[in-house]
Amino acid sequence: MKLSKEQITVAKTTFRSINSALPTVSENKGLLSKGLEEMAQHINEQGGEIKEMFAAYSTLLTINEHSLHLNRAIDECQREYEFQLMQV
Repeated sequence: MKLSKEQITVAKTTFRSINSALPTVSENKGLLSKGLEEMAQHINEQGGEIKEMFAAYSTLLTINEHSLHLNRAIDECQREYEFQLMQV
């Protein structure tokens, strides 16, 4: 396989670019790994507080749902009461 001088120059330039970029990629990988570890540690530290917030929110949703059921029941009782009054 014969390569032209131009093709060899392009290949050499490409390899040089790759070789010069590899240390930067390695550094960025290290920084990213360190950042992810710090983020995971922060999440673990704050995990209890986050769980408490979700538990409180879940309780609030449950209370709201029960409140809606009670309102519907009261409305139904009121309609039935009015219907009974009209029957008298």
